Amino acid sequence: MNVLGWLLDEPPVERASGGPTADRSRGPAAAGALAAGGLLGAAAFHAVWVVSPWPLGSWAEFAELVVGVPEAELPSAPATAAVAVLLSAAAWLVVTAARPGRRLAASRLVRWGAWTVTGILALRGLGGLLAPALALGTAPDGFRRWDLLLYSPLCTALAALTAFVLLRTRPVGTPDGAGDEGPSGGSARA
Repeated sequence: MNVLGWLLDEPPVERASGGPTADRSRGPAAAGALAAGGLLGAAAFHAVWVVSPWPLGSWAEFAELVVGVPEAELPSAPATAAVAVLLSAAAWLVVTAARPGRRLAASRLVRWGAWTVTGILALRGLGGLLAPALALGTAPDGFRRWDLLLYSPLCTALAALTAFVLLRTRPVGTPDGAGDEGPSGGSARA
């Protein structure tokens, strides 16, 4: 199945002047696909890390560079598997929210869940960027370097993409969409 094609299959929205605004309607879908891809990639890494320190050579190196703790303090395999499942669920929430033409996209569960994903990613990303500046934490230098170069910017970017999706696909009418009619005349609520 072509996931990107599935995400981007929304028909173009007509402008008041009569011309299609396909680029505008595809923005949230493309951002949702990108964010969901990042979340699924992170989920895949966590699934691998349940049984292997790949791409690193040892659990000690993995603990220092990826988790920022001594090897004895690594999270358990079930905890790591739970993170993989939660990241997969977050990807589903983002993909679902990015498809405003679908009934489930406007449901409070999906919208609140996706906003929760946005908040958690933003806290992790911005917290990781600010911690070294404020001299917080005692993580090893290797972890801090990777946190500043990859982990925190990635979380911040995923949060921004998810927020973009949610802001651009918000139900029609009032800011929270409560009690409004959707574009097809039906209720925006699911």
